[in-house]
Amino acid sequence: MDNVKRLPDAYYKGKNGNNYKLLHLNELAADEFANEMENVNNSLDIMQATGRTLDLFGASVGIRRENRNDSKYRLAILTQIGRNISDGSYDKILTLLAHLFNCEESDIIIRETDISGEIEVVSIPFKVINNAGYSVKDAVNMIESLLAICVRVKKGFFEGTFEFGDGYDENTGFGNIEQTKGGFLGRLYY
Repeated sequence: MDNVKRLPDAYYKGKNGNNYKLLHLNELAADEFANEMENVNNSLDIMQATGRTLDLFGASVGIRRENRNDSKYRLAILTQIGRNISDGSYDKILTLLAHLFNCEESDIIIRETDISGEIEVVSIPFKVINNAGYSVKDAVNMIESLLAICVRVKKGFFEGTFEFGDGYDENTGFGNIEQTKGGFLGRLYY
């Protein structure tokens, strides 16, 4: 401990001495206080906030927790924030979805259908949705909430990475028992 070394030589500096014990307790308290302050600063980030702090974020945008866990509630809050700042344009929706799914805008392809008030998701990699911790239904609900009123997702294709091939590839082939390697199937939404 640096504080013990700073004591004058007239004081006993051994680990079993009172000075060492008092300064050690002081250092532990200071470290605990620093950790708590770091937690407070981290709670200002909605992606790291939990519990009551997340409830305060939700209240600020008018979303109630209901029976949602923290990750589902965070999704609802982020979707509401996106809805509040979205102007309904294709580019803005793509930008918001790329931010919410933590992917590139080029990964998401959405187009209008022949029927008014319906769109279809041509392609969103399922890996992106899965890595973000969302289900296909969550993703479709998020997309629909960002669209103009009465516009719905008619169908969607969330492409997977599984494929048959001559050689084995860790990212696209059959997985191992632990499911740490291998491709996965995509999902269709109707």
